[in-house]
Amino acid sequence: QFEQTRPWPRHRIKSGSARQHHDQTFGDFDGDGRMELVFWNQRGRKLLIAEIPSQPKKASKWPLTTVWSWSKHFKYEGLAQGDIDGDGVVDIVGGGLWFRYEKADHFSAHLIDDYGKSRSAVAQLIPGGRPEVVLNSGDGVGPLNVYRWDGGRWHKQTLVEKVNHGHTLQIGDLNGDGHLDVYAAEMHTPGAGDRCRQWVFYGDGSGRFTPQLVSVGIGTHEGKLGDVDGDGDLDIVQKDFQTERRVDLWLNLGPAH
Repeated sequence: QFEQTRPWPRHRIKSGSARQHHDQTFGDFDGDGRMELVFWNQRGRKLLIAEIPSQPKKASKWPLTTVWSWSKHFKYEGLAQGDIDGDGVVDIVGGGLWFRYEKADHFSAHLIDDYGKSRSAVAQLIPGGRPEVVLNSGDGVGPLNVYRWDGGRWHKQTLVEKVNHGHTLQIGDLNGDGHLDVYAAEMHTPGAGDRCRQWVFYGDGSGRFTPQLVSVGIGTHEGKLGDVDGDGDLDIVQKDFQTERRVDLWLNLGPAH
Protein backbone atom coordinates (compact mmCIF):
# COMPACT_ATOMS: atom_id res chain seq x y z
CA GLN A 1 0.00 0.00 0.00
CA PHE A 2 1.36 3.38 -1.03
CA GLU A 3 2.30 5.86 1.67
CA GLN A 4 3.77 9.17 0.59
CA THR A 5 6.40 9.27 3.33
CA ARG A 6 7.52 5.65 3.00
CA PRO A 7 10.17 4.60 0.41
CA TRP A 8 9.20 1.86 -2.02
CA PRO A 9 10.78 -1.51 -1.22
CA ARG A 10 13.11 -2.92 -3.86
CA HIS A 11 12.66 -6.50 -5.14
CA ARG A 12 15.25 -8.10 -7.40
CA ILE A 13 14.28 -9.67 -10.73
CA LYS A 14 17.69 -10.28 -12.31
CA SER A 15 21.28 -9.90 -11.12
CA GLY A 16 24.80 -11.17 -11.65
CA SER A 17 25.08 -10.68 -15.42
CA ALA A 18 25.23 -8.00 -18.09
CA ARG A 19 23.57 -4.67 -17.31
CA GLN A 20 21.34 -2.23 -19.23
CA HIS A 21 17.69 -3.17 -19.55
CA HIS A 22 16.29 -0.38 -21.73
CA ASP A 23 12.52 -1.00 -22.15
CA GLN A 24 10.22 -3.47 -20.41
CA THR A 25 6.62 -4.58 -20.92
CA PHE A 26 4.17 -6.89 -19.13
CA GLY A 27 1.85 -9.21 -21.04
CA ASP A 28 0.72 -12.79 -21.59
CA PHE A 29 3.08 -13.67 -24.43
CA ASP A 30 2.78 -17.47 -24.34
CA GLY A 31 -1.00 -17.73 -24.02
CA ASP A 32 -1.00 -19.49 -20.65
CA GLY A 33 -3.28 -16.95 -18.99
CA ARG A 34 -0.52 -15.55 -16.80
CA MET A 35 1.47 -12.35 -17.19
CA GLU A 36 5.17 -12.32 -18.03
CA LEU A 37 7.75 -9.53 -18.04
CA VAL A 38 9.73 -8.97 -21.25
CA PHE A 39 12.80 -6.74 -21.38
CA TRP A 40 15.87 -6.05 -23.47
CA ASN A 41 19.32 -6.68 -21.99
CA GLN A 42 21.39 -4.55 -24.34
CA ARG A 43 24.84 -5.30 -22.95
CA GLY A 44 24.00 -8.99 -22.77
CA ARG A 45 22.71 -8.81 -26.38
CA LYS A 46 19.47 -10.56 -25.50
CA LEU A 47 15.73 -10.10 -25.34
CA LEU A 48 14.52 -11.85 -22.19
CA ILE A 49 11.19 -13.03 -20.83
CA ALA A 50 10.68 -13.57 -17.10
CA GLU A 51 8.00 -15.75 -15.57
CA ILE A 52 6.51 -14.01 -12.55
CA PRO A 53 6.95 -16.21 -9.46
CA SER A 54 3.94 -17.10 -7.32
CA GLN A 55 5.47 -14.97 -4.56
CA PRO A 56 7.41 -12.30 -6.45
CA LYS A 57 8.25 -10.28 -3.35
CA LYS A 58 9.98 -13.26 -1.75
CA ALA A 59 11.77 -14.71 -4.79
CA SER A 60 15.50 -13.96 -5.01
CA LYS A 61 15.25 -13.84 -8.81
CA TRP A 62 12.72 -14.59 -11.54
CA PRO A 63 13.08 -17.49 -14.04
CA LEU A 64 14.46 -16.09 -17.31
CA THR A 65 14.28 -17.39 -20.88
CA THR A 66 16.00 -15.89 -23.91
CA VAL A 67 13.48 -14.84 -26.55
CA TRP A 68 16.15 -13.74 -29.02
CA SER A 69 19.86 -12.92 -29.05
CA TRP A 70 22.33 -11.30 -31.42
CA SER A 71 26.10 -11.27 -31.86
CA LYS A 72 26.96 -7.90 -33.35
CA HIS A 73 27.72 -4.87 -31.19
CA PHE A 74 24.37 -3.11 -31.44
CA LYS A 75 21.80 -2.00 -28.89
CA TYR A 76 18.28 -2.93 -29.93
CA GLU A 77 15.50 -1.12 -28.08
CA GLY A 78 11.82 -0.29 -28.02
CA LEU A 79 9.01 -2.61 -26.92
CA ALA A 80 5.32 -2.87 -27.70
CA GLN A 81 2.80 -5.68 -27.97
CA GLY A 82 -0.10 -6.83 -30.10
CA ASP A 83 -1.51 -9.91 -31.80
CA ILE A 84 0.30 -9.46 -35.09
CA ASP A 85 -0.69 -12.72 -36.79
CA GLY A 86 -4.20 -12.99 -35.33
CA ASP A 87 -3.68 -16.34 -33.59
CA GLY A 88 -5.07 -15.09 -30.27
CA VAL A 89 -1.69 -14.87 -28.54
CA VAL A 90 -0.12 -11.47 -27.91
CA ASP A 91 3.18 -11.03 -29.76
CA ILE A 92 6.24 -9.01 -28.74
CA VAL A 93 7.25 -6.10 -30.98
CA GLY A 94 10.56 -4.28 -30.70
CA GLY A 95 13.77 -3.34 -32.46
CA GLY A 96 12.14 -3.54 -35.89
CA LEU A 97 11.02 -7.14 -35.33
CA TRP A 98 8.06 -9.06 -33.97
CA PHE A 99 8.38 -12.25 -31.96
CA ARG A 100 5.86 -15.09 -32.13
CA TYR A 101 5.51 -17.72 -29.41
CA GLU A 102 5.90 -21.20 -30.88
CA LYS A 103 6.06 -23.75 -28.06
CA ALA A 104 8.11 -24.81 -25.04
CA ASP A 105 9.46 -21.31 -24.33
CA HIS A 106 10.59 -20.90 -27.95
CA PHE A 107 9.92 -17.73 -29.95
CA SER A 108 10.48 -17.06 -33.64
CA ALA A 109 11.73 -13.66 -34.85
CA HIS A 110 10.23 -11.90 -37.88
CA LEU A 111 11.63 -8.75 -39.48
CA ILE A 112 9.43 -5.70 -39.99
CA ASP A 113 12.23 -3.30 -40.94
CA ASP A 114 15.96 -2.95 -40.28
CA TYR A 115 15.36 -0.28 -37.64
CA GLY A 116 16.75 -1.78 -34.44
CA LYS A 117 17.29 1.37 -32.41
CA SER A 118 13.71 2.64 -32.41
CA ARG A 119 10.59 3.21 -30.33
CA SER A 120 7.67 0.89 -31.09
CA ALA A 121 3.88 1.09 -31.03
CA VAL A 122 1.19 -1.31 -32.28
CA ALA A 123 -2.47 -0.54 -33.00
CA GLN A 124 -5.27 -1.10 -35.49
CA LEU A 125 -4.83 2.18 -37.34
CA ILE A 126 -6.64 0.76 -40.37
CA PRO A 127 -9.61 -1.54 -39.62
CA GLY A 128 -9.20 -5.15 -40.75
CA GLY A 129 -6.17 -7.36 -41.16
CA ARG A 130 -3.08 -7.22 -39.03
CA PRO A 131 -2.54 -4.30 -36.67
CA GLU A 132 -0.18 -1.62 -37.88
CA VAL A 133 3.27 -1.07 -36.39
CA VAL A 134 4.76 2.40 -35.86
CA LEU A 135 8.48 3.01 -35.32
CA ASN A 136 10.20 6.24 -34.25
CA SER A 137 13.93 7.01 -34.09
CA GLY A 138 14.48 6.52 -30.35
CA ASP A 139 18.10 7.18 -29.37
CA GLY A 140 19.23 8.32 -32.79
CA VAL A 141 18.19 10.05 -35.99
CA GLY A 142 15.76 8.40 -38.38
CA PRO A 143 12.24 8.46 -39.80
CA LEU A 144 8.84 8.11 -38.18
CA ASN A 145 7.27 5.21 -40.07
CA VAL A 146 3.93 3.40 -40.14
CA TYR A 147 4.03 -0.22 -41.35
CA ARG A 148 1.01 -1.94 -42.88
CA TRP A 149 0.90 -5.64 -43.75
CA ASP A 150 -0.36 -6.17 -47.31
CA GLY A 151 -0.61 -9.95 -47.10
CA GLY A 152 2.95 -10.71 -48.12
CA ARG A 153 5.18 -7.97 -46.78
CA TRP A 154 5.24 -4.86 -44.61
CA HIS A 155 4.48 -1.68 -46.55
CA LYS A 156 6.25 1.39 -45.13
CA GLN A 157 4.67 4.84 -44.93
CA THR A 158 6.93 7.66 -43.72
CA LEU A 159 5.28 10.45 -41.72
CA VAL A 160 8.51 12.38 -41.00
CA GLU A 161 11.77 11.76 -42.87
CA LYS A 162 14.13 12.86 -40.10
CA VAL A 163 13.31 12.71 -36.39
CA ASN A 164 16.20 13.62 -34.09
CA HIS A 165 16.12 11.39 -31.00
CA GLY A 166 12.44 10.57 -31.29
CA HIS A 167 12.16 8.95 -27.86
CA THR A 168 8.39 9.46 -27.66
CA LEU A 169 5.73 7.41 -29.43
CA GLN A 170 2.12 6.80 -28.40
CA ILE A 171 -1.13 5.93 -30.16
CA GLY A 172 -4.63 7.06 -29.16
CA ASP A 173 -7.74 8.83 -30.42
CA LEU A 174 -6.96 12.44 -29.55
CA ASN A 175 -9.73 14.18 -31.49
CA GLY A 176 -12.49 11.72 -30.63
CA ASP A 177 -13.42 10.86 -34.22
CA GLY A 178 -13.14 7.11 -33.65
CA HIS A 179 -9.85 6.80 -35.54
CA LEU A 180 -6.50 6.31 -33.86
CA ASP A 181 -3.83 9.01 -34.03
CA VAL A 182 -0.04 8.98 -33.61
CA TYR A 183 1.74 11.14 -31.03
CA ALA A 184 5.51 11.58 -31.46
CA ALA A 185 8.20 14.00 -30.33
CA GLU A 186 11.93 14.75 -30.27
CA MET A 187 14.34 15.15 -27.39
CA HIS A 188 16.23 18.41 -26.83
CA THR A 189 19.64 17.26 -25.54
CA PRO A 190 20.74 14.98 -27.06
CA GLY A 191 18.49 15.75 -29.95
CA ALA A 192 17.37 18.68 -32.06
CA GLY A 193 18.04 21.36 -29.45
CA ASP A 194 15.81 24.41 -29.73
CA ARG A 195 14.38 23.01 -32.97
CA CYS A 196 12.95 19.91 -31.28
CA ARG A 197 9.36 19.20 -32.28
CA GLN A 198 6.23 17.59 -30.87
CA TRP A 199 3.49 16.32 -33.19
CA VAL A 200 0.10 14.70 -33.41
CA PHE A 201 -0.76 12.89 -36.65
CA TYR A 202 -4.53 12.55 -36.93
CA GLY A 203 -5.56 9.32 -38.63
CA ASP A 204 -8.67 8.91 -40.76
CA GLY A 205 -8.85 5.12 -40.49
CA SER A 206 -7.75 4.55 -44.09
CA GLY A 207 -4.02 5.16 -43.72
CA ARG A 208 -3.94 8.91 -44.22
CA PHE A 209 -2.65 11.21 -41.48
CA THR A 210 -2.98 14.97 -40.96
CA PRO A 211 -0.05 16.42 -38.98
CA GLN A 212 -0.32 19.03 -36.25
CA LEU A 213 2.83 20.63 -34.86
CA VAL A 214 2.05 20.96 -31.15
CA SER A 215 5.26 22.65 -30.01
CA VAL A 216 8.81 23.57 -31.00
CA GLY A 217 11.76 23.99 -28.64
CA ILE A 218 10.52 21.95 -25.68
CA GLY A 219 12.34 18.63 -25.34
CA THR A 220 10.30 15.46 -24.92
CA HIS A 221 11.49 12.13 -23.56
CA GLU A 222 8.85 9.40 -23.13
CA GLY A 223 5.90 11.77 -23.41
CA LYS A 224 2.59 10.08 -22.60
CA LEU A 225 -1.10 10.31 -23.46
CA GLY A 226 -3.76 10.17 -20.76
CA ASP A 227 -6.97 11.82 -19.58
CA VAL A 228 -5.31 14.03 -16.98
CA ASP A 229 -8.25 16.36 -16.29
CA GLY A 230 -10.94 13.67 -16.37
CA ASP A 231 -13.02 15.19 -19.15
CA GLY A 232 -13.02 12.09 -21.34
CA ASP A 233 -10.35 12.98 -23.89
CA LEU A 234 -6.61 12.37 -24.12
CA ASP A 235 -4.14 14.99 -22.93
CA ILE A 236 -0.35 15.09 -23.31
CA VAL A 237 2.17 14.88 -20.48
CA GLN A 238 5.52 16.10 -21.81
CA LYS A 239 8.77 15.90 -19.85
CA ASP A 240 12.30 16.82 -20.77
CA PHE A 241 15.36 14.58 -20.38
CA GLN A 242 18.37 16.66 -19.37
CA THR A 243 18.34 20.36 -20.15
CA GLU A 244 15.63 22.11 -18.12
CA ARG A 245 14.11 18.91 -16.68
CA ARG A 246 10.71 20.49 -16.96
CA VAL A 247 7.28 18.85 -17.14
CA ASP A 248 4.54 20.33 -19.34
CA LEU A 249 0.87 19.38 -19.51
CA TRP A 250 -1.04 19.98 -22.74
CA LEU A 251 -4.79 19.85 -22.15
CA ASN A 252 -6.95 18.68 -25.02
CA LEU A 253 -9.64 21.35 -25.43
CA GLY A 254 -11.34 19.55 -28.31
CA PRO A 255 -12.54 20.90 -31.68
CA ALA A 256 -14.97 23.34 -30.03
CA HIS A 257 -12.06 25.37 -28.72
